[in-house]
Amino acid sequence: MLQQSGAKKEHKDEALPHYLWGLDCVFHARVKLNISDVIKLEEYPNYADIYCISNHPISSVCIMGDVRGIVLKERFIIYDVDDGTGCIECKWTREEVHDAPQVALGDLVRVTGKVSNFKGYRNIWIMTMYKETDPNAEILHWLQTIELKKALYNKPFTLPPSFYEHRTKLRRTDIKDKTISTLNELSKTKTTFQKRELKCLISQNMDNTDECDIQEVLALLVTECYLTQTNENYEFCSDARISTVLLSIFKKCIGLSDPSMTVEQLIQELSDTEIKQYITRNRLQDSLLLLLENNQIYPIDEDKYQLID
Repeated sequence: MLQQSGAKKEHKDEALPHYLWGLDCVFHARVKLNISDVIKLEEYPNYADIYCISNHPISSVCIMGDVRGIVLKERFIIYDVDDGTGCIECKWTREEVHDAPQVALGDLVRVTGKVSNFKGYRNIWIMTMYKETDPNAEILHWLQTIELKKALYNKPFTLPPSFYEHRTKLRRTDIKDKTISTLNELSKTKTTFQKRELKCLISQNMDNTDECDIQEVLALLVTECYLTQTNENYEFCSDARISTVLLSIFKKCIGLSDPSMTVEQLIQELSDTEIKQYITRNRLQDSLLLLLENNQIYPIDEDKYQLID
């Protein structure tokens, strides 16, 4: 007789954030369990078809039991598997039916698959299934399951001490170290791709470049504020030029009670300079990065910088 899956309840152990799941070896395993264990699995908070033992996130399991029923459906085959602790439906889609082993009622089978729910009942979508001929295989599965529960499954996953040690080390990194510039890389992704696009556009078919191609490149440079246009004349402003103006702004802050500047304050200051038409947030970040790499400024906080004396 099939048994209904356990009701949802708040788990006593702290749920593991999804971005840390890959650090837990249980997440990658086909977890060996009894069928009663599979039926009682709690759903992981806010994630469909992810379940937990203690706070270990799991989706795939390995069970062993006797085939008590075989039902042929239009889209899949259902095997009712019973190991003495419970009975569960194991489904094999018709597309994969050619991989299905020749099993009969009463055969002992080992099944691995993805755990799922359907109409309040727990089931398994088969990944592999094969008939066991070793009479000791079922007993060995039971013993392994008991040992794994004691040694691993029932113990909550915790991050190793080295994780916190490295985190502390990163926080203490010398603020003048050039590697601090890597913190700006994510915000520069879009700009990097735009520059690559521009280089490809310029380099493609140079021998066949016509006026339309040139106009397209110039229009892109104007859009990204690398050029300004007056009638048919163009003027270019480099990151180095913007950095020089930024440096003069930072120097004016020397001696103030708070000599640091936020990005918004810098944009406001640059709006009163001769290069105001070239300023965008992306271009400002590029120029600030240049000053960081030259050890002329350092970050105080997110989007806040100060001149190095």
